[in-house]
Amino acid sequence: MTPDLIPRLIAELALADPRLRKDDDAERRAQSLLWAAALTGVPYDFALRAAREHYRTSPWSVMPADIATRWDTWSRARLARHTDPTPAVDPDRSGAWCRELGATRRAVAAGEVEPTPAAIAEGPPLAVAELVAGIGRTPPTRDGAQYIPAAAGQVLAAFRAVRRAEWTIGCPVPACRARPGDPCTRPSGGRLSTGSHPSRLDAWLVQQATA
Repeated sequence: MTPDLIPRLIAELALADPRLRKDDDAERRAQSLLWAAALTGVPYDFALRAAREHYRTSPWSVMPADIATRWDTWSRARLARHTDPTPAVDPDRSGAWCRELGATRRAVAAGEVEPTPAAIAEGPPLAVAELVAGIGRTPPTRDGAQYIPAAAGQVLAAFRAVRRAEWTIGCPVPACRARPGDPCTRPSGGRLSTGSHPSRLDAWLVQQATA
């Protein structure tokens, strides 16, 4: 709020609360300077609305801190709902990139533009079963984009087929000796995190080469 608006604000509030009115010229100047310093950046309409809300619950005269505190709380709440959109400038121009981000945030905090919601909040939620089905493969996305390129997906599919095929034979590792169809185990008895020992895959490859 600009200093020239402070006398107008105090005069309007004094219509409801005469205690704010100062008769001495020096006191009025001091009051205006104090309020102007405390309410820097606070829009006039917001200050007036905040003062009215103050008088709804308090019999005490409104002070600059009452208005400034409400403004800070309101601005922080708007920023908490805001997700920075990608600036339109070239990302290699780091200075311009940061300036645009800062300008957008200031505009959101000042109430000049609405907060930008997070993209994840847009669109209907995906079903849990749909998400689980894509684990380790190609997770579904709302925009149709694929997290795993098609070529990489084909390589992974072939790899998974080999991993499943090697279980058709037993494990040759003496400390394991897993039977066909069973996963390999550690000497302690726990299941091997990779599913099978490398020797088991080697044995399967030899079997396929000599078949």
